[in-house]
Amino acid sequence: MDSPADDAIEELIVGNRAPEWTSLATLFLDLQNTEVFMTFREAKCLLAKGRAKSALPLFVRILGHSPENIVYRYFAARAYSLSGDFDSARKQLHAAITIGERRDPPQRLSKIHKELEKLNKEHFSWTEKILSLLHADKSSEPFARSSEDMIDETNKAIARISAERKKKAERKKQLGA
Repeated sequence: MDSPADDAIEELIVGNRAPEWTSLATLFLDLQNTEVFMTFREAKCLLAKGRAKSALPLFVRILGHSPENIVYRYFAARAYSLSGDFDSARKQLHAAITIGERRDPPQRLSKIHKELEKLNKEHFSWTEKILSLLHADKSSEPFARSSEDMIDETNKAIARISAERKKKAERKKQLGA
């Protein structure tokens, strides 16, 4: 998993002393995160083998641990959809989109939008389609932002990263002198 706690575990396994900053809490947290990741891998494998109903409880469990993980929500939506629970699949996709919109900068999540659109086309009744059109909130559309806004945000992020690197280099220089 390549975390600091992983490094400590590796040192312990090979018989070296653990780094001074290592604590029991750090090791347990890393083990918990590793368990979540392994559960996700297991659920994905079940899904790939066409065993969506077996994968669902695993996805529900990891989402309980990591509810803001867009990838987990996407795969949970696929499992729900393949299990015939289209309403739950839609809810997972909507949740993923909402999480992406809250990120800085907001994420477009084109693949998830396409998946939701496909799901809605295939599994909404005609009355649901009419109601969704009437209640659609155009202000929260993911592509409502202009290209200039997105470029502006990207430039600001690059400038911020560049300034941080410059400060780091100056500090190193001062410490070395």
